[in-house]
Amino acid sequence: MFRKFRSLVESVSFLGRNLIHARSISAIQQIQRDGFLIRGIKPSEVGMIDNLYAQLHEGSRLTLTRKLLYRLLGSRLCVAAFDVEGIAKSNGKLRLLGFNMFYFNPRDIKDHTIHDGFIGVAPEASGRGIATAMRHHVFQHFAMNGIGGISSRISANNLASMAVAKKIGLKPVEEYWDDAMGEKRYYLKCDLKCYMQNNECSKNNKQT
Repeated sequence: MFRKFRSLVESVSFLGRNLIHARSISAIQQIQRDGFLIRGIKPSEVGMIDNLYAQLHEGSRLTLTRKLLYRLLGSRLCVAAFDVEGIAKSNGKLRLLGFNMFYFNPRDIKDHTIHDGFIGVAPEASGRGIATAMRHHVFQHFAMNGIGGISSRISANNLASMAVAKKIGLKPVEEYWDDAMGEKRYYLKCDLKCYMQNNECSKNNKQT
């Protein structure tokens, strides 16, 4: 009973915190490049996001709290890429290629950052530069909305993710042991000032 109550309190706190701090953020603007469309998601697209998340997470689904958050604030906190070239082949419907979810944790409020919760690209769309394009676009979006930086957490043994993180300007600022996951992890931050200065953070980034 206590665990359920604590979980409920945490969910309400999470939603309240994000509703308050995301209200001043504008919707992620739409851009088109290299055959795909990038923009903030619509409430009706949360199901598509959940399906791709499950595909990339061995069947695990987004929590109800996350689904509700992105139904309410997806246009501001979740960027997605859609296949423009394949519209004719899918009966006029946009096909989801990838997405990047963000939210505010308590530490983000203190540090004036926003947390990069998860980024995923459909396996068949890998190698087209979709993850890089989404991150560049949304980082500039948050910078223009007055967010000071991006935070993230990566497992110490996930060398591939760490390499990508460093390329986009994320730097480890803290090393800690995660009891829940039973492993060493890093807390990373990226200063968004350079994304307001001709995108200097990513001049030499390779596409992923």
